[in-house]
Amino acid sequence: MLYDVHYRHFCLQSLTETYDDRDLVQHQDTFIRSQLVQLHSSMIASGKPALQMHREKTASLDIDWAQMKSNETCFCYLPRMPEITLSCGHAICEVCVRDIGDETSAFDSQYRIDACMLCRTGKVLVGLRPLTAGLRLLSIDGGGTLGVIAIGFMDVLQSNLGNIWRIQDLFDVAYGTSVGRFDDPTLAFTLADMGTGGLIVLILFLRQLPVSECVKMFDTLAKQLFPPSADGTSVLSRLRRVLRSWYRDACHNAETLESHLQETLGSQGRLFDHVQGLIATKVGVTAATIDKGIPVLLTNYNGSGKWDEKCGMDGGYSFLIPS
Repeated sequence: MLYDVHYRHFCLQSLTETYDDRDLVQHQDTFIRSQLVQLHSSMIASGKPALQMHREKTASLDIDWAQMKSNETCFCYLPRMPEITLSCGHAICEVCVRDIGDETSAFDSQYRIDACMLCRTGKVLVGLRPLTAGLRLLSIDGGGTLGVIAIGFMDVLQSNLGNIWRIQDLFDVAYGTSVGRFDDPTLAFTLADMGTGGLIVLILFLRQLPVSECVKMFDTLAKQLFPPSADGTSVLSRLRRVLRSWYRDACHNAETLESHLQETLGSQGRLFDHVQGLIATKVGVTAATIDKGIPVLLTNYNGSGKWDEKCGMDGGYSFLIPS
């Protein structure tokens, strides 16, 4: 039966984690099976497609779904993890985007969802990688003020593209290094710890600011963080600057950077939050834990492929599930 092959394993796993009583788990498992049998019989009798039956049954429980949200499970298709967050906060996988969404005429594989399948209120505009296309990947390294070179290159590329295409529409995956250091137990880090590669990626692909605005922002930020030194050029002055940088653990004023970036990126946003406008790029930034220096990946998507253990340092990066 379809339930036994595709869904029972996930349902039993969830039920076991929820209930301690094995009899109750078995009862719920039997109930789910009977409901699916009933739905299958109704589908055969009515002649409705399975997708339509799925939509109708899900929509009938919209009051319950409104309070249930997860970044680890796609409630519309349980075997897959969610990738796209709608404006209502529900997250779905790319398979559901293709099944539920209406394909637009603007670009190939661009879908619009005007009503969340779960609560019927959320909306989203998604650009998926065409099934026959290769992977278009952008990687931007760190380097302090040298980040202006990377953003300058992007500005030239945008100028050559003109007004028809945006840089943000041309890449399926964008990675930046590094986003800085954070406390392992809380997964919290300050914006002042970020490297320019991670900043450029977050500003371009999460805030979706035009490249020209990013260039102006970095120019202003560099002048604020690295003003002409008033200490002079003597040996004592240079030693004073070195000691100041060592004490701050940085060559710039962290408070100035933190304030500027909170104004630009916001202080409450999360990587997996809904993004206004077209969602077309998977974004990732690298970081490291403060206590052990373990390399990690922070993303706005869930990884679904097979991980290469040789990637990264000391056995590879730890992949953090969005939350």
